[in-house]
Amino acid sequence: MARNVATSSVRRGFHIVDALNDEWDRLAPDRGTAALWAGRYGVLAACVDLDDVLLAINREPDAALGALLTEVARNDRLAARTVLQAMLGKLVRMACVDDHGRIDDYVAAMWLRICDYPLARRPRRIAANLALDTLKLIKTEQRLAVRLEIRPWPPGRRLDELHESANQREIVDHQAQLAALTAAGVLDIAAGIGLLNPTARHLLGSVYADGLSGEAAAQRHSTSAGSVRVRCSRAVRHLARHASQLAAAA
Repeated sequence: MARNVATSSVRRGFHIVDALNDEWDRLAPDRGTAALWAGRYGVLAACVDLDDVLLAINREPDAALGALLTEVARNDRLAARTVLQAMLGKLVRMACVDDHGRIDDYVAAMWLRICDYPLARRPRRIAANLALDTLKLIKTEQRLAVRLEIRPWPPGRRLDELHESANQREIVDHQAQLAALTAAGVLDIAAGIGLLNPTARHLLGSVYADGLSGEAAAQRHSTSAGSVRVRCSRAVRHLARHASQLAAAA
């Protein structure tokens, strides 16, 4: 169903949309998951397969999306993937009018927002909120790229800045240790004190410690270069906000 509104023929460079639609064709016949959701949520009670779930989202968007996001909060990745498929046409339209953002950036940003959407606080106009939050994330990344010239590579650049930022906080007892750390060392410490989860640690390690390009890191982690870019930028900013904790743990 989403293929009718989200095809790569809209603009060149939309290969990820074709890939997602092809993947959806393989996922959609899943009756087991549809039956599980149908048993839990009245809005999905008539759903036989995942295409039926998309139809339910069209009919009652807040109720159906709310049900799926509840499953997302339980770490159901297929529920998140279903929400992404439902939003794919909107992402294509948003990317088509953005001279700077790429569709894979929009897909990556939307995925992040789906995974951390505050359903209890914002249970209404969920589709509109997801789209707006995605646009805000994209525009924030674009402004930062222009103002600060942030790039997740060449490897180590932002982590070098993180070293310097931490040292400038005058944490005397730990300056020597922090300065001597490699990028991998910083990431290990960040993971050890809970600033990075294992997935983020491995992704940042591929880029900043192993020196992989965005495309190579994307292949290693089975994602897109846009997702790598967004996730690395977000994670490094998070580490920068906790530079003093990193220095203290060195």
